[in-house]
Order: sequence, then structure tokens, then C-alpha cells
Amino acid sequence: MSTKTTFKRVALVAVAALGFGMLSAVPSNAAQELSSATIVSQDSTCSVGTPTKATIAMSYVALGDLIALHGAAFYAVPSTSSRYTEEESLVWANVADMSVNTNSTAGLIYQNYTTDVGAGIEGNWSKYTVGAQTLAVAGGRASVYLTLTFTPDKAGSYMVRVFGAPHVTKDAQFVDWNVTCAAPTVSATASTGYETATDSTTQADFNQVDNNAGYAAASSTVGNLAGVVNVKQSSGSTSTPLLVGGKITVTVSGAGLVKLVDLGAACTSTDAVRALTGGSTALSQKICMYSDGSSGVGTFKWSTGSTVLGSTTATFYGAPATYTASINNAVIQVGTAVAASTTGMSNGNRRSVQVVVKDANGVSVPGALVYMNSSNKTAISGNYQLATSDALGRARFDLEGNAAGTSSLTFTNRASGTASTPTTEITAGPLEVRVGSTTADKVTLAFDKSSYLPGEQAKITVTVTDSKGNAVPRGIYSLFNSALGSSLPLTTGSTPGTVVSAASCADAYGVPTASGVTCSAGSTQTSPVLSAGQVWISGSTGVATFTVNMPSISGAVTVSGTVSTYLGSGLSANAGTAISATATVEVNAGTQLAIDTAQAATDAAAEATDAANAATDAANAAAEAADAATAAAQDAADAVAALSAQMATLIAGLKAQMTALTNLVIKIQKKVKA
Repeated sequence: MSTKTTFKRVALVAVAALGFGMLSAVPSNAAQELSSATIVSQDSTCSVGTPTKATIAMSYVALGDLIALHGAAFYAVPSTSSRYTEEESLVWANVADMSVNTNSTAGLIYQNYTTDVGAGIEGNWSKYTVGAQTLAVAGGRASVYLTLTFTPDKAGSYMVRVFGAPHVTKDAQFVDWNVTCAAPTVSATASTGYETATDSTTQADFNQVDNNAGYAAASSTVGNLAGVVNVKQSSGSTSTPLLVGGKITVTVSGAGLVKLVDLGAACTSTDAVRALTGGSTALSQKICMYSDGSSGVGTFKWSTGSTVLGSTTATFYGAPATYTASINNAVIQVGTAVAASTTGMSNGNRRSVQVVVKDANGVSVPGALVYMNSSNKTAISGNYQLATSDALGRARFDLEGNAAGTSSLTFTNRASGTASTPTTEITAGPLEVRVGSTTADKVTLAFDKSSYLPGEQAKITVTVTDSKGNAVPRGIYSLFNSALGSSLPLTTGSTPGTVVSAASCADAYGVPTASGVTCSAGSTQTSPVLSAGQVWISGSTGVATFTVNMPSISGAVTVSGTVSTYLGSGLSANAGTAISATATVEVNAGTQLAIDTAQAATDAAAEATDAANAATDAANAAAEAADAATAAAQDAADAVAALSAQMATLIAGLKAQMTALTNLVIKIQKKVKA
């Protein structure tokens, strides 16, 4: 019988045994006895979407064809899990180190699945049971280590039952592998809260590009919708995504009310309140911001559990009460306004003046109609020219320059001179705006100070005026034949006229985007590309300022070059002339004193170090002398001790002799008397 045929036949037998629970024994040519299954190692915790595993030791007495069969099935899974219904959700594999096997050469040789668990299997086991066949080398006790894996699809507890002989039935010995997957938690940084000005049930309408955060506004009339925040909860992980969201709590401070609904539901002011905790666990929900009848700014803060997910503001405004007019560009040019684009800058005519509209409580009012009139229409057009205030309450006016001259601009909330509404007229102005010339006639160059410390920040100004001595309007001007040079190298910064090869760019919300010759779609230039010798005048004073850091060495620093040969179309008397500005980098008396003091301190420290070294040497010499004296004293003490011992011996001998002599005399005396 071939091995392949044997595998197939054993698989069929195992399926039959498992599926119908009718066979009392596996055929005699493929059997096992005294089997057991133990868990060697196991994952006790897991993550949704990430494989988890246990190492199982199978032990059995091999009989017949020496092929043994063990099985595994889910005994318990989370209620929402699909592991009950997916075939091959449990997978057997050999462990990496097969040396742990006993009496087995092949380890796992085959695995098969049954889709119909019969009555012989204990309890309500899963629909799919996976069997593992192993092959022993010879009859007798054999063991094999296998890895059992599956990928959890839901948070919760899983129990896998691994069983063996006899016959892989309800009488089989088994061991249970328990593993628990914690539910992923919401991440404040990964969750989003994009806003729209109007309600939508479409997820794509809430996105970063069109985010209306900070611009939500509505009339203070009760029930008006200021804006909608879509709160989309996320764990921040693609492998363990949130399966359900947390219940959202929203609080309002200041003006406003809130209603919380799922993405697919429409916002409604019904039952809008100051604070609430929703009952929904949908991942995508909406915070609907409504007016409570008062004007002011409301702060809406949302969280789930103890995790704060975000906050925003909404403005609720009353009727217009005040106008505040201001100038953005006091000098414009002949022509109409030009807006910034992907390839160019706005000119000075664009939004040259503005009026901020506020209600009686000082809250900015969007959507207010403001009219502008020009006193000198020969210079600047303007006859009840209309602008509408934006979300910040700004009514900004583009101006059309007709000819050189100055005009006074005034503002009103009435559409004509004969209008009697609104009942209370609101006015502002006048503002003086001049139409200037874009033909440069004179260029001056200057430092903001005459002297600097090494490396100190300095400002170099370029001032441009027309033939009448007036400041030129905002724009790019070709002022020099090439970039100006510096007699000493600047630490940082560029001199006027230096090439700028890439424009700075920003999106509609002023957030910087990638720079380039052309800005990306949705972005516009905030500073332009410049050729050699060109200078960008950004305001209406005719002045461009360059910030640099002076050289790190002392000396005179001269920034110099040549005024453009074509200045004023070559008609200017200043065309082609030399231009320069000089400042000095020097060490002042105070700094020199500090340097001298520091040097003196350094010298004193060096002298103190030398004295300390000398004292150390003297101390070392004294210590050596003391050691020598100690040694000599010890030698003397030793000699005295030796002499003392010798004298004691001599005295003891003398005493003995005297005692003997005394005894002799006594004997003689006794004999004489006798």
C-alpha cells in the first residue's frame, strides 16, 4: 500500500469517525492507543487580526500503519465571531525544531477537515473540526510537537479543545487552550473630528481638506445650526481596528446646544441639550451644534470614557451693531485686484480695506452686508460697492485704481443714499487710500544699526520710491543688476536681489504646503519666485526687509552692488548707479571687559592650579619623610625591645647566682656554729 493511498484512506476513515460518530475503532492498520495531548506553550492573550498559537505535544502508542490522528475544534468563541463558520480557521503545523519528536520522522503529514460533527463528539463543538495525522517510525510509544494557530476576528475569549484517542470521539482525552483577545481601544490622535457648515449623511463630505473647524457660526435665534462635527473613532491600527465605537459624551460651555446622531441620521434641534452621553456605539457619529438663543462663542468638547477626543468652537451672533474699518494696503496700483494663485502673488488692490462687523456683545457677525463709497472716483472706483462679512465677521473689499490720486473710503449698512433700512444706520471710515505708480525711480539701502556684535542679527532694508518720492505699491521689482554682495561672509541670511527658486505656498486655511515654482492644486503663493536682482515688496510702504546674521569676525561689512540699468525703463537718474550700505562688526567696551575679566579669571585659575600642584608635591614629600621617620622609629623600638629582653635575661641570671651564693653562706654559717 502506498503512503499516499494510506493517507487518503486514513483521512476518510477519520472523517467518517468524526462525522458520524458511528465507528467504534479506527481500522486495524491505522490506530493509536494510550494517547494524550498536553500544551507545551500557549498564547494566553491575543489581538484581533493577528495570528495566535499554542504548541501541543501529542503522545500515543502507534499501531498498524503507525499513523495517529488528533483533532482540534473551537469549543467557545465570542458571540459575534465567524470562527464557527470558517473552514480552516484552525491550522496545524510542525514546530520549527522537530528534534523534540520521539519515534517520529515526519511530524505532521496531513490535515483534514470535517464539516459535519456527529453525536460522538462531546458537547456543542464547532461545525468545522481539523484533524492532524502524524507518522511514527516504528510501533510503540511516539510523540510529536505541533503548532496550532488561528487568527481571532473578534474581541473576547476563545477556547480550543484538542483531543486524541480513543478514536477521536467523545471518549477522547482532551486538553483545552484558552486565549482572550482584548478589545482594541480608541486613540485620540487617530480619531478624527472634521466639520462642515451644513449637515450631511455622506462620510466623504467630512474630510481634512474641506474641514470647517473654527468657522462654525449661526444666528443666535434658537434652533439655528452653526455646524456639524463628524467624530470618527479609530484605534489607529489596521491590524486591530475598532469594531465598535465608544459611547460619546459631549459638553457645551458658553453659548449653544448639542444633538448627537449617527452619520446616517439627519441633524435636528429637537431635544438639543447642554450636555449628553449618547447611547450609540457607531464608529462614525455627528455632533450637531445649535443656537440656544444667546450670542457668544460656544466650546463643544467630546470624549468617550476617560479619553478626550477633541473640541471645537461655534459662534452664535446677534444683529450687526458696530463696524470697525481698517486698511490692509494703503497704496494700490492702477487696475483691478489680482488674487494669489498657484503661479503668482496677489497685488495690493486685493482686499485692500476691510470692515469687521460685530453684534452688541462684541461677537463677530458673518453674512452681514457692508457697502463702500469712494470720495474720489477718478482715483478709486466705489459707489455702494458691496462686500459680505466672512465667518470671522470681515467684509473685505477689492479696490479698482483708475488713476494716480487719493480717495477717502467710507462704509455703511445701507445700500443707497436714499435707503431708510436698516432702521439704524451703521457707518465707519473714512480710510485714506492712494493709487501709486509701479515704476520705481529711486532705491536706497540701509542697515538698522551702525554696529553689531559678531553673529548678531541685523536687518537690511531696501526702500523703493517712484518719481514723486512716494512709496511704490505691493509687487515684484527688478532693482539690481544682480544679487548684492557682502564684503565679509554673513553667518546666515541672503542679501537683497538673491535668487529665490521656489515660491512658498499655503492652502485655503493658511497651512503651509510644499514649495515650488508652481504651488499644488488648492494652494496659492505666499511669497514669490524671484530672479537675480529682483525684490518683493509685500506691503504698501515700499520697503523690503532682509534679516541676516552678521559675520563672526570683526570689521566693516559692506553690502553693495549696482542699481538696475533698466530702473524706471532706463529713464531714472539712478539707473546703473552703485549702491551700498556699511555697518561695523566690533567688540564693544563692555564685551571686551567681559572677555578681559574672563581671561583674568582663567589665568588666576591656572595659577591656582599650579599652586595646588606645588602644595600637593610638598605634601607628598612630607608624607614620604614621615614614612621614613616612622620606619626609623620602628627600627629603634625593635632594638630597644631586643635589648630589654637581653637585660632581663642577664638580671634573671644574676639573681639566680646571688640566690645560690646566699644559700652557700648560710650553710657555712651553720657549720661554723656547729
